[in-house]
Amino acid sequence: MGTPKVAKPSSFPPNPAQWQAERNGLAFRRRFRVAVDAPLQPFEIGKHFPGVTLLSKDELEELVASEDRAEAFGPARFLWSAVTVPIPGVGNVIILNHSHAPTRQNATLTEEFFHIFLQHKPTKIKPCPQTGLMRREFDRSMEQEAYWSAAAALVPYGALRNMVDEGLSISDIAIHFEVSLDLVEFRLKVTKLWRKVLVES
Repeated sequence: MGTPKVAKPSSFPPNPAQWQAERNGLAFRRRFRVAVDAPLQPFEIGKHFPGVTLLSKDELEELVASEDRAEAFGPARFLWSAVTVPIPGVGNVIILNHSHAPTRQNATLTEEFFHIFLQHKPTKIKPCPQTGLMRREFDRSMEQEAYWSAAAALVPYGALRNMVDEGLSISDIAIHFEVSLDLVEFRLKVTKLWRKVLVES
């Protein structure tokens, strides 16, 4: 008799609550042809995402009054991460908080992409009382779906499991995927790999 074939581990985590997010994350990577074990690089994706315009820091300076920029990127910089404004005839214009760390910007931008990718119905837009910038009202279910999907796209379960099996540290994984330690820890917990890391580290 030959050696029995060993089934490949599932590309989905042993946590059914995360399966849809994993599907969304993998579908997003396929859409933009990013390998499952490669960094997502959302700023590059933004250049090829139809109907999406990512406002640069220089463009923002041309459109927003200096006193409003000083407030938004100064005292109020910890109160917001991004604003997506749907403009008829233009598409979705995304304004990022450029004062945040690059790893946080990667996560924030990916989350904004998922609001668009999942065709979330835009909530009401109104001025933020702290920054003066226009922003959506908060919808917990849509925000959770976008965040979980973005996290799965940035750090897919299959690649994460393999890296854990290879003994890579949380820091190594974060550096590879260009995300924060907090995001890797979140993914380890919701995919039930956290205990394995604690045991093996």
